[in-house]
Amino acid sequence: MTDLNLADKLLLLALDDGKGTFTAQPFALTYGMAGAILLELSLQEQIKIVDKKVVVNTRSRINYPLLNKYLDVIRNSKKEHSLKYLLQKLGSKQRTIKNEILDKLIASGILVKKEKKVFWVFNNDVIHKHVKTNSLLI
Repeated sequence: MTDLNLADKLLLLALDDGKGTFTAQPFALTYGMAGAILLELSLQEQIKIVDKKVVVNTRSRINYPLLNKYLDVIRNSKKEHSLKYLLQKLGSKQRTIKNEILDKLIASGILVKKEKKVFWVFNNDVIHKHVKTNSLLI
């Protein structure tokens, strides 16, 4: 079974399986995923808050590319930033984050992507949970 982190779980919770769309408002999902990434990095002891600034705690890597990518953003910054600043910075990359997580969940078989026609002309991708994953513990 695929290891799911907080951002993966949040995206699964926000998915309306009946419609194949997200139930959360875009604003909430944007900052929710950014917060989930930062919280996951903190839980894995990669970052910590010192004097109201987020600092990298270790040079080790995590075996999830998305988390490493944003850990590198924090690590390679010229100065330490506040949690609020990093939430806004990661929140601005919401579309990229969401697509990377969806790709991971589809590749691991947790989600299935189906193409749906709108007005018999336009394609609209719909995401559904895979039938075997209904018992997935989140």
